[in-house]
Amino acid sequence: MKKVLTVLLAIAVVFTFSFGSTVAFADTDEVKDTVNALKDASVSIQGTIDSDADAYKKALQIDDDGYVIAAKGDISSVTTDDVKISKAIMEARVNKVAEDAKNAFDAEVKKVQNKVEKGETITGLSLTASSAKAFVNSMFAGGNGAEGTAVQFHSVNFNSIFTDSITVLKAKDYTAGTPEVIVNQYKADKDAAADLIAAYKADVDKYSDNTSDKEYKPTDELVDANVGDKHAGTLYKIQTNGDLDTTGVVDSKYLVSDLTGEGTAIMSTKQFVKNFMDYQAKVLDAIDVAGTKETLEGIKYVKAVKAVVEDVMKGHKADAKGENYYVEAVPTKEETTGEGLTTDKNRAIREIKAQLNAAVVTIETALDDALTEENKKSKPDNAVVRNLRDALNDLITSCAD
Repeated sequence: MKKVLTVLLAIAVVFTFSFGSTVAFADTDEVKDTVNALKDASVSIQGTIDSDADAYKKALQIDDDGYVIAAKGDISSVTTDDVKISKAIMEARVNKVAEDAKNAFDAEVKKVQNKVEKGETITGLSLTASSAKAFVNSMFAGGNGAEGTAVQFHSVNFNSIFTDSITVLKAKDYTAGTPEVIVNQYKADKDAAADLIAAYKADVDKYSDNTSDKEYKPTDELVDANVGDKHAGTLYKIQTNGDLDTTGVVDSKYLVSDLTGEGTAIMSTKQFVKNFMDYQAKVLDAIDVAGTKETLEGIKYVKAVKAVVEDVMKGHKADAKGENYYVEAVPTKEETTGEGLTTDKNRAIREIKAQLNAAVVTIETALDDALTEENKKSKPDNAVVRNLRDALNDLITSCAD
């Protein structure tokens, strides 16, 4: 029994000694200094990642409309002649990548910290601040980490994330799926088009429901045939089965039936706006399906819908950005009178009337002055007086008519 107790006591002493040694090792100044140096180095690297992200954003080339036309590396996977990614969406993605990369790198450094605090040996790292800093810098460049394997951010060295556009243009989860910038651009453009349509639908009562004010026939072409030699771009419609007709109407003249889906009824301005918005909303829904949803083609179609709505509702002036065609804006109630005249036309008429009235006053004053002067004479010429009075009376009568 004594022998058993002796053996157990010896084991306990050894265990206590070993455990105490581990704790003592973890509490040494060298360990604390190394851990602090690892933390400081991680913060420094995170600052470098932010700087790399800022340099990437500064290198973006932006067109006059705020869209990215060039960046570090190849961006052809998210750019076509018709579709580009906006600066705002590209920069938001860069910021997200930088944030994810900083968190991922800090997590890798914490793995090293944990091993150091447990007293575990890591190849290439000694318990000094300088070694800790060098080790973290090596990890940033693709060197081994706590597990003895290369430290990377989704198969890319952390220091190479922003040297090109490969990582930026990956899917949300950094796979080879649809680039997140395409998904976000599609959503932003679709939301913008849907919001615009909803706004006009909400304000439909602003437009006259009287066809005597203004009417829209299905056969009317809203692009003025007398202005310019180019018409609007492609107009997308819905097939009879509800699917999107991706062929569209090229060089559309904005035929009312194409805009509204109404082929027979004559519409008031209010009914035209309602039908127009309802139909364009259906076109958006037809785009938002598998095959076109969250794709470059889908972005193109959505942008086209928004452009059509803006063209028709706000009007389009010839030569705007080289687009040489004219569309008169849809007039509101306040802009419409009994004969369908818009505010601009009425304003022009009022200006002409004002000029005519001013001319009448001038002529009337001149005739009256001449008549007064003739009557002041000792022997007024009766024929002259008669002619002046007749002219004055005729002028007054004409103005009254």
